[in-house]
Amino acid sequence: MRIGMVTYAGFPPDIRIENEAKALVATGHDVIVVANEYSSKIRVHQLDGIHVRYVRFPSAPFPLASPFHFRKTLKSCDLDVVHMQDAPASSPVMMAAKTLSLKTVLDLHEAWPLLRFYDPRLRGKRLPLGLGHVLLTSIEDLLSTRMADAVITIVEEMSDYYRKACRVPRDKMHVVKNVVDLSGFRDAVPARLPPGGFYVTYVGGMESYVRNLEPLILAAKLLSDLAEVKFLMIGDGAYRPVLQQLADRLGVHDKIVFTGRVPRSAALSYLLASDVCVLPHLKTPLTDIGLPHKLTQYFAAGKPVISTPLDPVVRMFRKAVYLWQPTTPERLSEILTELHSNSGLRQSLSAKGRSLVHDKYNWEIEKRRLLRVYESMA
Repeated sequence: MRIGMVTYAGFPPDIRIENEAKALVATGHDVIVVANEYSSKIRVHQLDGIHVRYVRFPSAPFPLASPFHFRKTLKSCDLDVVHMQDAPASSPVMMAAKTLSLKTVLDLHEAWPLLRFYDPRLRGKRLPLGLGHVLLTSIEDLLSTRMADAVITIVEEMSDYYRKACRVPRDKMHVVKNVVDLSGFRDAVPARLPPGGFYVTYVGGMESYVRNLEPLILAAKLLSDLAEVKFLMIGDGAYRPVLQQLADRLGVHDKIVFTGRVPRSAALSYLLASDVCVLPHLKTPLTDIGLPHKLTQYFAAGKPVISTPLDPVVRMFRKAVYLWQPTTPERLSEILTELHSNSGLRQSLSAKGRSLVHDKYNWEIEKRRLLRVYESMA
C-alpha cells in the first residue's frame, strides 16, 4: 500500500512518525510523510526510505476551504491510505480522504481538548480564546474519530478517554504505545561530563507549567550542601527562560546545565552519562492519559527513575520507579539524597526498569500492533 502520513507539525524530527513509517517501509509499504512547511525547520526529501513532502497548511486547520486544499495534495500523492498523525487539521484531512475513497487512520498523540485547557498562554484575558480552542478541538476530535477507519492511541488510558468522550467503538480503537526503540542505543556512548558529579537529568520539552520543572530548580537550592549533585535540563521550549531566571535568582546556575535542544544521539549520550532521571509532570486529566516517550528511554539507558504517579506509570512501571508524591521540592531533595547515598537502591530500580523495556515495553513489540492495524485494512 502507498501510505500518506500527514502531520500539522514539522518533520523531522518526530520519533513516533519515524518509527511508524520505518516499520511500514520495512514490510514493503511505500510511505510519504506530508508535513507542514511552516513548522519544518529541517527539510529532507528522504529519510531511511521514507519520502517527505512539504506543503502549506491553512493558517487555521478547520476553515471550510481546508478539505479542498488537502484533497488536491492527497490526490497528487496517489495514496491508498491516509494516516493522520495527531489531531490538528485532522477533520479536513479526513474529509478530503473520504472524497477520494481512501482508507483512513487517525493516530492520536495527545488529547488536544485537554492540552488546550491546560495551556497557560490561554488564561487570564485570553481565557475566552482558550475556551474557544477547547470547543474547536473537541469538535475536531468528534468528527475525526467518526470518519476514521481505525483510531490509534499511545496508551490504554487514552483509548478509554476517547471511547467515552467521542463514543468510538471498541473494535475501531487500537493502542500502539509510545515506547523506546532499543536499537537507538546500539551505537550510543556516554557523554563526557566533568568527573565526580552526580547527574540528575530531565529530557524533553519545556513548553508548559504542566511539565512541572520548577521543583527541580528549587531542589537544586535545597541540595546546595551536596556540591556533586548537578542537574541536566535537556530540551527547549517557551518555559525555559522562566526556569533560567529562577535558577539565577536562587543562585544555583552553577548546579544546573541547560543544554537547549540537542540531536537525538546527543540526548541518548547524556542519558547514559546520568545517575538519575526524572519525570516530573503534574498529575492532571491530561497527563494521566499519556505516556511520555522519555520514560522508556530512561529505562533503556539503565537509569533509576523518579516519577510523579501518573496513571499509566503506576499501572505499568510501579515497581521500577521511585514515586514522588507529593510533588514538592523538599520531598524531591529527600529522594535525591537517598538515591545519592544508596547505590543498591539505584541499581535495583535501574535493573527493574531495564528488564521491563527489554521484555515488554519496547518498539519492536509495539510495531507489530501497528502492522496488524494495516493487515486488517488490506
